[in-house]
Amino acid sequence: MKYDDNEDDADFGIAYSDTLITILSIFLALFILVAMLPKNEKPVTNTSLIGKICAELSWDDDRDIDIDLWGKSPDDKPVGYSNNHGKILDLYRDVLGFFRNPSHRNLEIMCAQTLQPGEWTFNAHYYNNHENNKSPVKITTVITIFPKEGQNRILTRSEYLNEIGEEKTLFDFRLDNNGVLENNSINNIFKPLR
Repeated sequence: MKYDDNEDDADFGIAYSDTLITILSIFLALFILVAMLPKNEKPVTNTSLIGKICAELSWDDDRDIDIDLWGKSPDDKPVGYSNNHGKILDLYRDVLGFFRNPSHRNLEIMCAQTLQPGEWTFNAHYYNNHENNKSPVKITTVITIFPKEGQNRILTRSEYLNEIGEEKTLFDFRLDNNGVLENNSINNIFKPLR
């Protein structure tokens, strides 16, 4: 049997090129994966992107309950689940309990892009209960007002809703012509919005 040096060289060349192609493919795949990783983004500092006034209504994430946030800006009709958009206010997140809410995050959000002078009202309405637990539901409302960059005002209140159909005014207040909250106007005197 005759030994052929050319065959060994050819086998070595094929093995070498296969190894080189595999290594390059791995590096290319890693490069693509790194390029697709999310970048660290800076937090939003321009509040006008969020809204000039935002209302958040939250309740226990373990409760399969539908609570609705309702809001009314000056000279407009109330905004809520059946009317998502007004002239000024928009309902961005409407939670129906656990239905179509895989994260079970019970949070409703409403924002306005302008600080219309006049009376603003925000209510909570106990719409439905999808569980056997009929105990009262603790809700928390946070209203954030951004009259000027870095000068936000935050109002917070916690309340209990006891039964389906109950509606409570959480905040009622006035903004002056500069979009500044009139401190002596803040109240929770009931004003139906639903």
